[in-house]
Amino acid sequence: MPHLNELQEKYASKGLLVMATSKENKSLIEGWAKDKGAKFAFFVDDGGATTTAYGVTGYPSSVILGPDGKVVWKGHPSSLSEKLVEQALEKVVLRFGYEFPKAFAKVKSKFDKKDFAGALDALTAAEAIEGADTAVAGKIREDLIGYAADVKGMALSDAEGGDYLSAEATLKELAKQYKGHDIGKEIDGLLKEWKKDATVKKEMKAGKMMLQGKAMEKAMNFAAAAGIYSAVTKKYKSTKTAEIAQVKLDKIMDNSMHKINAKCK
Repeated sequence: MPHLNELQEKYASKGLLVMATSKENKSLIEGWAKDKGAKFAFFVDDGGATTTAYGVTGYPSSVILGPDGKVVWKGHPSSLSEKLVEQALEKVVLRFGYEFPKAFAKVKSKFDKKDFAGALDALTAAEAIEGADTAVAGKIREDLIGYAADVKGMALSDAEGGDYLSAEATLKELAKQYKGHDIGKEIDGLLKEWKKDATVKKEMKAGKMMLQGKAMEKAMNFAAAAGIYSAVTKKYKSTKTAEIAQVKLDKIMDNSMHKINAKCK
């Protein structure tokens, strides 16, 4: 634990974000984190989806993800050296870590509204003014375009893991932010391709069923949740979503959680 705290404190300014996850419930995780003095974020691995997506088979395990969301290293926490972190951070580009000059006020206004296409247009206009700081303009343009590539990469990483619903939501928001720009048009084109892709449509339908199962779990109706997850594994066999559904189903059955409703009655 101290090792992870040290990494977070030393490399946060360079783009490192340390996060921990567990299949245990939220209260247990919060208690453990407080007891250990964790200085980084935690989240509940809902049904083991995260560990499954990153191929984690042993505990404890550490994974380093690159800016595109892909695994660049995986192993035991004791083997997570500063050298490995520094190598991964070499590919990290920090975006918008500066104040916008007054000459680019219109760009900043569009940026604050998340109208990144408008920000790029305003940037082009600002660059045309005599005496404009072309170096700053170049950095802003690089970040606006790079940000789109970063977010798209993370969305595609979600899609590779079978979570096309999250990927679609991310890309729709990105297309909105760059509406009218070539970037927005490219994203719109990709979304249209997904709508025609049989495999993608199958994953999305399975994903919608998974949302129903999660809602049942949240309502403590584990029997209903188990039924939904079982249906996903059968109806959408061979999909990545079905693999995640199987993990969630196994957790419910192994812990006899599906009997809780009957006992309550």
